[in-house]
Amino acid sequence: MNSKYEFSQDAIDNFMFIHAYWKNSCDGINAAPENKWGYKRGDIPFIDYLCEDKSKYPKASEGISYITNKHLYDPDNDFLIGNSGGILMNIDFIVINIERLSKAADTFDEYGTYCDYDPSTPAYESFWQRETSRRKKGVFIKAKLYYKDIPKFFDANTTDEERESLLQPLRIAGADYTYLNYGRIERTPNDKERARLKREGAEHVETVMGFPRYWDGDYWNFKIDEFIANNKFHLTKAKARRKGFSYKRGSQAANTINLFPNVTVTLAADQLAYLTDKGATTTFMAKKMS
Repeated sequence: MNSKYEFSQDAIDNFMFIHAYWKNSCDGINAAPENKWGYKRGDIPFIDYLCEDKSKYPKASEGISYITNKHLYDPDNDFLIGNSGGILMNIDFIVINIERLSKAADTFDEYGTYCDYDPSTPAYESFWQRETSRRKKGVFIKAKLYYKDIPKFFDANTTDEERESLLQPLRIAGADYTYLNYGRIERTPNDKERARLKREGAEHVETVMGFPRYWDGDYWNFKIDEFIANNKFHLTKAKARRKGFSYKRGSQAANTINLFPNVTVTLAADQLAYLTDKGATTTFMAKKMS
């Protein structure tokens, strides 16, 4: 691709596979397309769902909550109602331009501060009012690429202007924005950080303190939490270990307490150490509140 958008060939192959599998589903062909990974329908049920034609499911916003007797609140149409009446994620897009979601974090990394305005100026107040709003409500960027538009976007003959026109507005939740831009965590180094560590003779260092990277899984994690809260549901999550949930929950708890008065957040664990050890949920929350 002769473009400002840079993707590895493996990434492009992944996206094209998703589109081809989804197109099969839309055409009533219940089989994965030929692919270099040898993937076959049924190997991983979540991939099958990821690529399924979901147009047969009604939008969650069309459903009535059994708790409130009102339509479910889902302004971004992120959720669907499954055949059994449960809630499904409406995954029919990939996310492009993820770097636009972390501009505040990038500024802090480069300058050691979020803004250099004099605290007594309107510009300073305006900046933090805007950031507070984003931490509460989230932020929109043009980043949503629907499956149907994947071939056009990655066509070598498509101009960047045409690519921009294919991208639709995407809103990440306020808790997600906060985590990406204010939740410094211990994580693996990125390419730039690895190069710096090598120059400093510290190639052996395996983790550094830094801002989180965007993950699609985090998009849905925080959007699910928002959907649950908006519709007065309860939720239990089953998750893999070592995926940073202590950081996410700590950031979320601190953000909630910082932004909303008279709110109580309860953190519980099977073992006290899961809350109080270095890097655990409670200690991370306390850092973000200070």
